[in-house]
Amino acid sequence: MPADVNAVQFDLREHDKLHRVFDDVRPHAVIHAAAMANIDFCQSHPQEAEAVNVGVTRQLVELCKLYDSKLVFCSTDTVFDGVKGMYAESDPPDPLNIYGETKARAERIVQQGLDNSVIARLALVMASSRSGRGIHFFGG
Repeated sequence: MPADVNAVQFDLREHDKLHRVFDDVRPHAVIHAAAMANIDFCQSHPQEAEAVNVGVTRQLVELCKLYDSKLVFCSTDTVFDGVKGMYAESDPPDPLNIYGETKARAERIVQQGLDNSVIARLALVMASSRSGRGIHFFGG
């Protein structure tokens, strides 16, 4: 890993730890790619999905504002229902599941809370889990 890249592993819901990391690192930019992306799990555990996908994003927006950090927020194309196709940035989200709903709410938090941000709606590649327990984001 390059010397100017800092990697710290911990549960992002630990708000005090997250704040300490920002205080120690004082990042110029943050790439927020963390999410609870297992659609089946999100459907059956909406409060956990909310805490991770919305709550963590809210904390990161506040910290980025406080430390004047840029934010790249990785969202998902599942903020749309898939009916129209070829969506534009200006198309209003219309999610069909809890995962998409939480990511749409997180997008609004980023849009309303930070001028210095980018939202990337990445295509959600679906696959069966290796454990055989449901469908989720590819690779898990």
